[in-house]
Amino acid sequence: MGRPKKSEAEAIVPETAIELQVDKMRLSAAQAEALKRSEERIVAAAAMLQRIEREMRALKLKVSESEEARELKKLKAKRKMLLSIHQDATSAYNGALEMALAEVPGKTLSEKIRRLSDGREK
Repeated sequence: MGRPKKSEAEAIVPETAIELQVDKMRLSAAQAEALKRSEERIVAAAAMLQRIEREMRALKLKVSESEEARELKKLKAKRKMLLSIHQDATSAYNGALEMALAEVPGKTLSEKIRRLSDGREK
């Protein structure tokens, strides 16, 4: 099975936040300010991503419950069934044709059909 996939929000924002102790890192004021701004941007972006993902899930749910979605699902099921029927019928037809033309000389089915249509069966 493998491990479960993470959503984009989980990949960006881990469940347990790791806080750096900037005070103990001997950074200049500019570096500390840059880190603080970056942290704020990360948190803001993660919050927006989570909000957008919630909205997307709500829209997907709404779309999947629509009449058009149900109709599309029915049509896809019918299409799949008809494709299967078509493939089975084609295979049966080709098998019957090969059996019917077994006595006609020729290597391929098209060669046998050509000989029959030209009138030179044997």
